[in-house]
Amino acid sequence: MHSPRQIVAFSALGAFVAATAFFATTALFAADTARMRIATYMTVAHAQEYIQRETVASSAVKAKIAAIRQSVAAEKLTFTVGYTEALDRSLSVLAAARAPRGLGKLAATQDVTAMRLLTIDRQARSEYARINPNQLIELTISRAAGASAFDWRSLGKVTSVKNQQCGNCWAYAPVGAYEASTLIRNGETIDASEHYIVSCAKYDNGDLAGTCKGGWHAGVFEYINSMGGILHTPDTGTDGTCAVVPNAPFRAVAWGYVNAPPASRFEDGIPSLADMKAALCEHGPLAVAVLATEEFQAYTGGVFKENLPAWKLTPIDSSHPRWKYHSVNHDILLIGWNDARHAWLIKNSWGTCWGETGGMGAEKGYMWIDYDSNNIGLGAAWVEAQNQAYKLPQEYYQIAPHVKPFPETRILK
Repeated sequence: MHSPRQIVAFSALGAFVAATAFFATTALFAADTARMRIATYMTVAHAQEYIQRETVASSAVKAKIAAIRQSVAAEKLTFTVGYTEALDRSLSVLAAARAPRGLGKLAATQDVTAMRLLTIDRQARSEYARINPNQLIELTISRAAGASAFDWRSLGKVTSVKNQQCGNCWAYAPVGAYEASTLIRNGETIDASEHYIVSCAKYDNGDLAGTCKGGWHAGVFEYINSMGGILHTPDTGTDGTCAVVPNAPFRAVAWGYVNAPPASRFEDGIPSLADMKAALCEHGPLAVAVLATEEFQAYTGGVFKENLPAWKLTPIDSSHPRWKYHSVNHDILLIGWNDARHAWLIKNSWGTCWGETGGMGAEKGYMWIDYDSNNIGLGAAWVEAQNQAYKLPQEYYQIAPHVKPFPETRILK
């Protein structure tokens, strides 16, 4: 763990690097290319792991992988597939995000409250910074949205890949976003409990955020805002029984959706490239949904892109036949992009024997996915962790009376 002064220095350096990238995208791309070359050896080693697993796989698994490879080849796709650990489990169990119908209207309503709460937090932050110059360790890099490539891991603001044990991807993505926000705002690395979220998280109206059979990340953000989260407890792969922790320490001050106006006759929309990049840089890694398939499940490297038919991507809502929606089934964490690849960089929750490294470090569990593939980005949402340097004024609770008073801040100086 870095000292506060080290974190301040690191944050300042990160901001400088990001600003430089804004004005010199060519240099950033060159650096990214060099980093990819350095990672080549590690990529080969990771591919070998998949090869070894496939060598000892059952005939049924080998046949399944062969069929997926044949499909990829027939479509002339460029990503690679192999025997990932995700293939040992049913896709219906791994991918159980359930986007609510009418998401566009729900998002618009939420964002009104989100902006009011965020404005109060920003005002409190500015006042603290005025009284205590050079004390905030929060990292802000909104200008990096103009860069040709960006990865939050390069600034040390993404926690490790985890491995969900049931259909609770909807809990892992928002918890990952919250952990990243805590790193960005407080310089603290935490390992929050997804199992606690599955057992306890509810919307403000009392509805469950989800179960091991599926859910949606909005309910997680609402619960972390209203009630809070706790440190890691084992994911048992069951719903469990909720035992609410009084004064749970991990709290969010605001959350909202990325701007995504629905197209005509659509119930929802996917944010534009520019809006997604801007939100990613302003708030940190985003919880987003995607349509996961068997090819997605077997992904081992390259830029993932499928050519799925319209009926699968944008089906008609059976309860409102004149309206369509974007079909998704899996929540993941969006942490960066690369324009040269025309792809987002995502962190999954299927363990480290799936995907690739994303060109950084030795840990797998990441994917490059084409900007326009598999409805990536639907329901994109941000969260802002409580900044431990200052308190929020009473006005905050007048706007959000459902929110329990925040725990005393651990003033970081």
